[in-house]
Amino acid sequence: MSGAKPSAGPATFDQERRPSPLLVQRLRWGSLGLCVLIALLPLLGLAPWAVLWITAAVLLVFQWWLFATRFTVRLKDDVLSLRMAPFPAKKIPVEEIKAAVTHMSYPWGIGKRGWSIHRSPGVQVFFTDPGAGLVLELENGQAVWLNSPQPEALAALLKRRPKRKKKAVKSEPSTSS
Repeated sequence: MSGAKPSAGPATFDQERRPSPLLVQRLRWGSLGLCVLIALLPLLGLAPWAVLWITAAVLLVFQWWLFATRFTVRLKDDVLSLRMAPFPAKKIPVEEIKAAVTHMSYPWGIGKRGWSIHRSPGVQVFFTDPGAGLVLELENGQAVWLNSPQPEALAALLKRRPKRKKKAVKSEPSTSS
């Protein structure tokens, strides 16, 4: 897991978090060992080939999933992008963020491990660990909660960003005859 890092481009906040290296290493070697064991079973006549190939394919997809998993928070060009890879990113324009408040721990995160995206009425949670996070209150009444090792830094950047003024809708004069 890494914290905020200076970027070469115009991004003002760029943070990428990955699962625990020890957990990934143990799962990777364990599933690779299981693949080797599965490959040897047909030679011993203990299982049909089709079942073993399907199981091996599932384990290889699991290997890819471990490699691809990461949570990225990026503030760039007045858009906050949250991505729990390999899923698509949620992009939030800065002008839609009403408030950014640091929070010690989300109630769903107490006693939980793992990575997930929770959705419930009014809130979307990007959960990576039971630690500190940031609650983003949006103009539409919704909220987004995300984990971050540096929630204060992101909150300060969001507060300093100039908000674009919303364009006023001009009403055309009505012509009545």
